[in-house]
Amino acid sequence: MSDLPRPSLRDHARDAVRRQIAATAVELFDERGFANVTIEDIVTAAGTSPRTFHRYFSAKEETVLIDAETHGTQVRDALERQDLADPWAALRGSLEPLVRNTAHDDGRSLRGMRVMLSAPTLRARNLQKHREWAEFLIPALGQSDLARARALVFGALSCFDAALETWVEQDGVEPLATILNRAFDAVGYR
Repeated sequence: MSDLPRPSLRDHARDAVRRQIAATAVELFDERGFANVTIEDIVTAAGTSPRTFHRYFSAKEETVLIDAETHGTQVRDALERQDLADPWAALRGSLEPLVRNTAHDDGRSLRGMRVMLSAPTLRARNLQKHREWAEFLIPALGQSDLARARALVFGALSCFDAALETWVEQDGVEPLATILNRAFDAVGYR
């Protein structure tokens, strides 16, 4: 049994409200374009108030990045379960939870990535997110050569970005896993 505190009913309700606001925002951004949607538009469509919006988000960009921390944790935890004898394969395996999420979310990931790629501020924040992930992925690889570890991690994250962009351009027709495998194979590692 875990010593971590269990989320309360109130915590679950707050998370549901936060997620609903974010989902509404992403739908609007996808339909109208990120720059064309205001916080007022989001709260009106979500049936809430600006005050409620600002309780959960400091800016509209955050609605698109709602799961960045959770995704980073999933990647780190998956890397810790990999065989590090082949670090390139381990890094590919560490991305599998995110790939699986895209296969079973009724297009939410595709919409979110389409929005992410449409706005320079969101693209920049996505790159920052990957830098944050790298801070814990690099040491987790257990490589004695720091430059090599950085190259492997940033190479893997670049493959992930390339695969996501291709997946979005193809409107999700081809599975992300297939595209990501091709990207990893193209860069290779031996």
